[in-house]
Amino acid sequence: MELLGSLAPSREHDLSAARQQTDGEIEDHRNTLSQLLLRRNEQSLINIMLPPEILGMIFVHTATDGNFSVSRPSRWLQVTHVCVRWRDIARILTPRLWTTIWAADTHPSLVQDMLVRSGNTPLTLVVASGLGIWSPDRFHANMAMLMGQRERVRDVSVMGTSILPTIAHLNSYYDTGLTLNRVESLRLHFPDIQPNPSHQLGPFVILGMSPSLIRVENYSIAPYPPLFQNLKEFHALKGLRWSLTQLLDALLCMPLLEILSLTYPFRSPETTPDVYSDAANRTVVLSRLHHLRLIGSDMDSRIFFSHVVLPTCPSLAIDVPTIDGIAPLQFNGPALGTLILTFCARGPTASGFALELIAPSSSPSPRQAALFGPAYQPPGKSSLVLKLAEHQSYSLAIRQVTTLCRHERIVPQRRDTEHPAPHRRADGVPGHQAAVSQILDLVRVDEQEAVKVPFPHLNALVIVAPRLQQTTAKGSGTRNYFIKDLADCFYDRTYQYGAAALEHLIIDGERIAPAVLGFYASLTCGTINMDSELNPPNNIDHDMDSLQTFLSLANLDL
Repeated sequence: MELLGSLAPSREHDLSAARQQTDGEIEDHRNTLSQLLLRRNEQSLINIMLPPEILGMIFVHTATDGNFSVSRPSRWLQVTHVCVRWRDIARILTPRLWTTIWAADTHPSLVQDMLVRSGNTPLTLVVASGLGIWSPDRFHANMAMLMGQRERVRDVSVMGTSILPTIAHLNSYYDTGLTLNRVESLRLHFPDIQPNPSHQLGPFVILGMSPSLIRVENYSIAPYPPLFQNLKEFHALKGLRWSLTQLLDALLCMPLLEILSLTYPFRSPETTPDVYSDAANRTVVLSRLHHLRLIGSDMDSRIFFSHVVLPTCPSLAIDVPTIDGIAPLQFNGPALGTLILTFCARGPTASGFALELIAPSSSPSPRQAALFGPAYQPPGKSSLVLKLAEHQSYSLAIRQVTTLCRHERIVPQRRDTEHPAPHRRADGVPGHQAAVSQILDLVRVDEQEAVKVPFPHLNALVIVAPRLQQTTAKGSGTRNYFIKDLADCFYDRTYQYGAAALEHLIIDGERIAPAVLGFYASLTCGTINMDSELNPPNNIDHDMDSLQTFLSLANLDL
């Protein structure tokens, strides 16, 4: 034992030296393999075919596609390890790749390199707080470097569960005279937790001015005039929970507002009974607004349009449960020229329908001119997109909506096959037969209605319905039968009630010749189907084979 004890230190020294030599050889081989891998990666077709500028654009798109999980440096920096050429392109030729700074969890040495490599390119500041990604020491060190180049910061995004202390810390720079006064967009994102309406975010004073865009999600921000005065876009996706007074106060502070998006903007009347009545006699005029998207309850919509004036005809997208949600809505601009109907609501469980009303413009495309003729005026950008989630009758709801404006064209849209609505045969929506009947109901004369002829100026009808091409077992063309019904319907509208004639009928991109429409309207060919014992007829149908024979004799063709 004494002999072993005396030999152990010397043998241990020899073994340690041997291991160090082996480790050195392994490291040398690793370096050699790494260089070989870099060389092999560089010997690729993409490096031969694509110039550095294109590769740099691909790198930037990967890092700035709006997906924050991708834009973290730890994700997209891997492209710089592919080969020497890619690393040089990323470091030298692509300054935009280094412009998104995650201040709370990026190592300060990398932030320092990013500030150098980004040159004078505008920066995006992202502050994400929460378990696993928040490091106060890194945040303070990174913010100290960023505030040294604060005039380059154009976008600020704050997200996470600790958003309040994060913003409080950012605002502390304001007390030292440091502000981010060049910021153009501010995004505040809270996790899917409903905030307490009594704890609204205070003024974001670190900006020192108003950005042109603010986007808040699942969070409430207090109206603050210096923060809103230069706003051109304001998006609030849930959690805003304002009272009517707060909404009007905020809109009054946005004289330059052009785009407004609100999702359930008000507090619940159950928790705040006076949420709608605290500013009963006030109105706000949004003179520059050209796009509004409003999602909420019927009362949310009614209150909004009762107190907000839109003097022009902007682009509107309204998602409310019933027709009552748009009762106060009025159009003071030009009459809308096109009504687009979608006989299916979006969403896996929705059962409503969507309508889109589009105002006409003055420059038809060559294809539109070929389909409609040179006098056709195509739709422009002004539109109303309305989604109703609940209803008792599609026909009644459509008639109520279409009384808002005068229309000249009706364009039924394709159904949403990715999110089909539940089957509601009573409403006549799913299936091509139901859709066809709804189209006919829109234009058919109804003696029981106050307005007997709907859309009296209607002279063009565009239909997208591939299932109309299908034929029945008897060989009667469903599409031809439908054309015959439309021709009869418009004949009554024109010659009995003086409405406009149907000049243009387009089904699935194919224009039906006016001569065919005139022929269908002037002649009625039918067959009486009896059983083998010559009992009274059980049904009477148009005989499309006979109609085709008459068409051929008249030198007409569908």
